[in-house]
Amino acid sequence: FKSYEVNKLVNFSMELCSLLHSYYNSFKILSDDRELTTCRLKLILLVGDLLKVIFDLLGIEALENM
Repeated sequence: FKSYEVNKLVNFSMELCSLLHSYYNSFKILSDDRELTTCRLKLILLVGDLLKVIFDLLGIEALENM
């Protein structure tokens, strides 16, 4: 089964970015709890990695810095 509905990837990535933005605004990423900070940073890095994969599939060059 092949699908060329790339809009699904675009919609997913937009929703993922929106959720990450809400998360980032709701929770203090760096905290006194080292384990909690590590988990939150890993989550953000994993989302970034996933977005890079999606961008690669869509032929979009991801920026390293803004």
